[in-house]
Amino acid sequence: MKNCYSVEIGENWLSYTDMNRFIKFWTQSAVDMFDDYLKIKMEDDIPENELFDGMTRLNSSRFRSPTYFVMANSTKSERERPILVVLYEENKLKFLAWSPEDILQNVNGRDICRQIELDALKDVERRKELKKKLEENDEEDIRKQIRQLNEKLMEMEVRGKFSIVESS
Repeated sequence: MKNCYSVEIGENWLSYTDMNRFIKFWTQSAVDMFDDYLKIKMEDDIPENELFDGMTRLNSSRFRSPTYFVMANSTKSERERPILVVLYEENKLKFLAWSPEDILQNVNGRDICRQIELDALKDVERRKELKKKLEENDEEDIRKQIRQLNEKLMEMEVRGKFSIVESS
């Protein structure tokens, strides 16, 4: 799949483990797989631990249905839409590709994605990198940077009405 506008999959045998593999593939893909959305008919509510196993995400509480944000691998420079928004409504799992230049709104005209989600996911990635560095070199400057990022991320969570769930 490459630069498809929108894709809908009806009745299927896909499991949430299959969807987890798809999301992981999407994050590592060097190209945008779809421009707008991918909808897949699913019967059950989202089992978060299975769907997002091994992934860092934001869980948003700004909308009626649970909404999740996952960032593409930042080393894939060809990507125009670095954020995958995942939500479940009307028995469909929806994947929306988003770019900071786009305005993505729900049916009520409320912004689904804002720059704060992208910034938070980038800061979480940066914090992970710093923690790895800290394991190699226990330097006060690195500790200070991690503390500053922790404070910034806590403020973003409150302001953005989301929680950060990091993969282990």
